[in-house]
Amino acid sequence: MSAAPPSAADAGQRLRTYTPRHLSEKILKARSALEGERRQVTILFADIAGYTSLAERLDPEEVHQLIDRCFELITAEVHRFEGTVNQYTGDGVMALFGAPIAHEDAARRAVHTALAIQRAMRDHGKDVQDRLGRPLQMRIGLNTGVVVVGRIGDDLRMDYTAVGDTTNLAARMQQIARPGSVLVSDATHRIVSGFFDTLDLGEVSVKGHAPVRAFEVLRARGRRARLDVAVERGLTPLVGRDRELATLRDLFQQVKSGRGQVVSLVGEAGIGKSRLLLEFRRTLAQAGEDATWIEGRCVSFGQSIPFLPLIDQLRENFRIEELDGEPEIIAKVEHGMRRMGELEPHIPYIRYLLSVDPGDPAILAMDAGARRKKIFDAARALAIRGAQLRPLVLVFEDLHWIDTSSEEHLTTLVNSAAGVPLMLILTYRVGYAPRFGGRSFHTALTLASLSERDAIAMAGRVLGTEQFPQELKAALMEKAEGVPLFVEEVTKTLLDLGILRLENDRYRMVRGLGEVSVPDTIQGIIMARLDRLGEDGKRTVQLASVIGRQFLHRLLEKIAGLTGELEGLLQELKALEIIYEQGLLPEPAYIFKHAVIQDVAYNSLLVQRRKELHRAVGHAIEELYADRLAEHYAELAHHFFQAEEWHKAIDYSVQAGQRASASFANIEAKAHYARAVAAAGKLGSALAPATLASLHESHGAVLTVLGEYETAAAEYERALDLVRGIGDRHREIDVLLALSSLNVFFHRPDPAIALVDRAIALVKDADDPGIRALSASHRALIRGAGFGQLVEAMPDVDEVLRLSEHINDPKRLAQVLLWPAMVLQWRGEFERALRCLHQVAEIALREHAGFVFGASAFGIGNAYSSKGEYEEALRWYRRLDDYASAAGDKVYMARAPNVIGGIHLEVFDLDEAISRCVEGDEIAQKVFPWPEPRGHSLVKAGLGHLRRGEHGLAEEFFGRAAGLLDLDVWLRWRWHIPLLHARGEMALIEGRHEEAWRFASESLEMATRSDAQKHVARAERLQGEVLAASGQLEQAISPFAAALARAERLGTPREVWMTRAALGGVLARLGRDREAEAHLLQAAQTIEAIASKLTTPQLHRAFVTAEPVARIFQMLGRQAPAPGLRA
Repeated sequence: MSAAPPSAADAGQRLRTYTPRHLSEKILKARSALEGERRQVTILFADIAGYTSLAERLDPEEVHQLIDRCFELITAEVHRFEGTVNQYTGDGVMALFGAPIAHEDAARRAVHTALAIQRAMRDHGKDVQDRLGRPLQMRIGLNTGVVVVGRIGDDLRMDYTAVGDTTNLAARMQQIARPGSVLVSDATHRIVSGFFDTLDLGEVSVKGHAPVRAFEVLRARGRRARLDVAVERGLTPLVGRDRELATLRDLFQQVKSGRGQVVSLVGEAGIGKSRLLLEFRRTLAQAGEDATWIEGRCVSFGQSIPFLPLIDQLRENFRIEELDGEPEIIAKVEHGMRRMGELEPHIPYIRYLLSVDPGDPAILAMDAGARRKKIFDAARALAIRGAQLRPLVLVFEDLHWIDTSSEEHLTTLVNSAAGVPLMLILTYRVGYAPRFGGRSFHTALTLASLSERDAIAMAGRVLGTEQFPQELKAALMEKAEGVPLFVEEVTKTLLDLGILRLENDRYRMVRGLGEVSVPDTIQGIIMARLDRLGEDGKRTVQLASVIGRQFLHRLLEKIAGLTGELEGLLQELKALEIIYEQGLLPEPAYIFKHAVIQDVAYNSLLVQRRKELHRAVGHAIEELYADRLAEHYAELAHHFFQAEEWHKAIDYSVQAGQRASASFANIEAKAHYARAVAAAGKLGSALAPATLASLHESHGAVLTVLGEYETAAAEYERALDLVRGIGDRHREIDVLLALSSLNVFFHRPDPAIALVDRAIALVKDADDPGIRALSASHRALIRGAGFGQLVEAMPDVDEVLRLSEHINDPKRLAQVLLWPAMVLQWRGEFERALRCLHQVAEIALREHAGFVFGASAFGIGNAYSSKGEYEEALRWYRRLDDYASAAGDKVYMARAPNVIGGIHLEVFDLDEAISRCVEGDEIAQKVFPWPEPRGHSLVKAGLGHLRRGEHGLAEEFFGRAAGLLDLDVWLRWRWHIPLLHARGEMALIEGRHEEAWRFASESLEMATRSDAQKHVARAERLQGEVLAASGQLEQAISPFAAALARAERLGTPREVWMTRAALGGVLARLGRDREAEAHLLQAAQTIEAIASKLTTPQLHRAFVTAEPVARIFQMLGRQAPAPGLRA
């Protein structure tokens, strides 16, 4: 009769009997804190080979005695390496390494255990072989993976849930192992390969699994222990940063003398950027330096919260506490800014930024772009004024998480820093590149890992002595890798564990390193520290990690439910330097000492627990900040999304997106709408189709502005399917026209027209004049912009203008008027265009319609430029540039520099014109894939070089522009005509008259075909100049006269004075002096009128001293207007 396997009761008894007391106490003490955590473990399965045949040959009592002895030997080896036997399987065991007792070298301990078991079984097997005539052998298999720790019972058995094949693969390794051997999976081998000799078995077949790679462990290579580490309370003195600290002190001396500085501290997480800042601040205080120090921090989820670090700085500057209501905040801002002086006009904008009543209703009504600029001005003025009163150190930490609004503010601040006692200190990780680029007053300090000498010195500072065991030094170098955080944590943990003890002014190891559990990575180190905090301390850290890197006492208290105990726990965490305190009572705030501490604590939580805590945080914010929810939309969206409360996540994401869009913070808005769409996807049919369509439309609109056209098109297609499904004709037309616009941006005229036609087919059944006008407006755009068919577009333009009188919705009115106005501007009907465009811009600002404002500002600038009102044109172009940068609008980011450069070209400010246009080309190459803005930039830059007499450079730029002609036909007419004219102008200057005539004629033909009247006039003038240069003076008069009549009708003063000057020169050569003088006098009068409106000294000087201008006055025997003086 064969013996039955041992029962479950026997197995439980064995767990209690065999586990040493010190291990059982460890497990039971830690079990409540461990339950529900994710841990990496190595699982060992061992069984007796040939157990069944053995049991059949022996008496059951003998079998039990034999198995009991085997279990004793196996369990002793498992416990020797601080593993735990979790299950007895009848003829074998399952053991865990890494949980419930954590070790950094859990996998190595497991393999050592397996080899030790085989050695013990070989000795024991000899006795069995003597009695039975056959050896007693074990098969052992191991695998490493993640488990979720479950309940740990009083019998020490640990329930767990394996992630993936963690357990099954270990069992399969055991099943295919040869008797007497140890097999490990590839996952385990990767960890232990440096410590054991192994035999690669290649891929092996295992039951229920694809072939896996396996290794047989032959022997250990020798003892190579790693150390665990302990924590010492108190701040670690700084080492290894003397050079950086000296540089900071030297730069501060320059700041004191009025030469502002920007300093970047760059390095990986844990390298010591914040620690260096703290030491620098201390040195300033110790030296008695009278300086103001203000800090602002970026957070990982804060990239969609506009102005987050700036608001942080403002709250610190004005000492605003979390419990302060709106009256207290207003009072502190008013008092602080008035006391500083000269800041009265900026107070409302700082109040607005802090989400309190600005005190001026006009600020709430003003356009978002203008208000945003005023906020920048106010924040910059506050910093500059503060620095003027006392040297100011302004810190921006963790720029790699900065939001785009704050990044733009920082760039403007950098541009103003050089001339005041201001020290900007920026910290960020490797991989982030500041937008402001190189500056002579910018110093970048990249923090490298500590040298071995400095790392040892740092450990010595932690210990308070340089005398400590050599084996500790070796362990520090192996484990810490010169990262200050690692060095600090390793050393402190050794102290915490009591492994290092100070005796007679020297540290010594009081226990062997084999007894030390040292985590394998910095995450493991931190997790080990958190394990030792106790259940309440660890739970507090985990709760805080869900709130974020920074957290408020009041919010943590709300979700922790530890009102009486929380203060003590936080004090302990501060003492251990897990967290630092920020702010003042009664509402202190805290920040994790290192971001990785927060990450490790957060990732240790089960996904379900994280959801519950995010939900609790979200509800707590709703309750605590019920009267200020708008400030917290982004945080609420984040927390409810992580909590999987999809409806709330959608609501708050949409509100956060709308708030960001209203500030032209489109990158942030994109993130919010993307989150809303993702949350909607989780709800499926539970969300109304109309609501889902709105989400896709809003997301598509933001993506369009950002130039992400493919993704935007996909969003609009989804919206189109939904609105069709619910039969909403009006919204279907809107989406069709949005898709048509996208095809315009894609430069796909045929699909764009087809989509408009589909919309117009639906419009026929619609009574809404707004819908009908919008469809006609889009068709005018495609015909006019895409094909240069300005005449053909006019019926649609007239139809839109007629229907616009019946449109009551202002936002719709702005949409429909925009493109017809652009067509009018391109045709040279500048006054009509301006009337429409000003109306559009005013509505767009009021309604926060960013892209519409950008397009209208572009058109207004173009019209004023053509009318010779260059200052007004520049004003609108700069507004366009500000908008594009703030909104991330790639279309106008690419265009703004070249149109600004074009103004400088018009007034002969050639250096600035070339610089701006080259910048425009570079930006366009990076952000905008189509040639049109590049073509304009290259032509204008070439003209700048031509007018400086640099013909080789001019031809280079013209050639690069010509190389773009065949890439795309869309809008090509708008820069191909100027390119032909420019090349004709250069050929004329170089005496290549036939070639110049050909370019002039081609330019005239294309401009006439497009009905671009301004360019027709220019081409006619160039033809007259070519004829005159060829000696055909009489023939030249006719094209000059045509050009002059056209330019005067259009109201383009530059063409007027240049044509009159050229015509006057021809008439003088013909001896018709009186007529010549009349034209030259009128040219001079036009020049003086233009000069009188140039209020910028640089522009005025460049214009009145330009050679073409000076030549006219010389011919008249008169003085040109003096530079800097306006008529």
